[in-house]
Amino acid sequence: MRIALDWTPNGNHVGIFVALAKGWYKGAGLDIELLSPHQDNYSQTPASKVLSGVADVAIGPSETVISHHHACRPAGGEGVDLVSVAALLQQDDSAIVTLKSSGIDSMKKLQNKRYGSYGARYEGRIVKQMIQNDGGTGEYEEVTPEKLGLWNTVVNGTTDATWIFMSWEGEEAKMKGIDLNVFPLKDYGVHYGYPLVMFAKPDKVRSEARENIASFLRETARGYEFAVSNKDEAAALMIAEWQRLFPEFPMDEELVRRSVAAASSTFLDGQGKWGTMTADRWDSFLVWLSENGFLTSKMQSRNPQKEHETTLDGLRQGDAGGKVDKAAIPLEELFVSDLLQ
Repeated sequence: MRIALDWTPNGNHVGIFVALAKGWYKGAGLDIELLSPHQDNYSQTPASKVLSGVADVAIGPSETVISHHHACRPAGGEGVDLVSVAALLQQDDSAIVTLKSSGIDSMKKLQNKRYGSYGARYEGRIVKQMIQNDGGTGEYEEVTPEKLGLWNTVVNGTTDATWIFMSWEGEEAKMKGIDLNVFPLKDYGVHYGYPLVMFAKPDKVRSEARENIASFLRETARGYEFAVSNKDEAAALMIAEWQRLFPEFPMDEELVRRSVAAASSTFLDGQGKWGTMTADRWDSFLVWLSENGFLTSKMQSRNPQKEHETTLDGLRQGDAGGKVDKAAIPLEELFVSDLLQ
């Protein structure tokens, strides 16, 4: 099985590395290959890797699954649905950040500044809404540098803000003495979904591949549950496995240790289980997207050529296509909960 990571290896992925290092996947009859975006400089998103068959399972935010639902694709828009099979994180550790030295100490002050964007469909509108919820008009410049360099653009001052995980870039900032202003989404009225989920194509979940996915998730759950109780050992296992799998990609061992420790509080639900998802949380995010007018039919493109395509600026400025009825997106088509049982 090929698993597409959402980002270069970091503490959010520790459970997968633990299960690899412990031989748990192999013991379940699985041959797991990890695909990191540094290998192709993010030329394909994790979702694209699943849709094209390059990967069997990928990691990404819950809005990726929503965006690929057929109700959210316009007539003439190509694509296949995705379905979430597990929540990688239960708690949202992500935030919009700026440098303390920038003086941008509120989302309102991000108005008319430069935001380093991943180019995702709902991202720019979420940031705009956060600015508006803080009393601004929501106007700002959305720029799209190379994805893997987004954090560095804030550090070097070529952008004013971006969206990071505090357990990764946030820990790096602490190590390097970089003071940040941190704006969690929940503080600005965003009813965010799961910050990271694992997803696959629905036909994989219904086919003979279903049991392989279920086995992968069960062993992954063991990895995350082990990591929460054994942070230092889990970090050491991740470091060793990272060096084995990606010797060409340097790591900062201290950052890995700090990241695993910081991320560990986000992995499990209130019952100490990894991967669980609830209909209420999916529905709350869908309701929020719908009420703010973000469920629309046009797709983002850096070079829009077709009627159903628009730019990131177009999405933020209202050229987003027709409204998609929330009722057209049944929750049971977004996630499944039985693979971890």
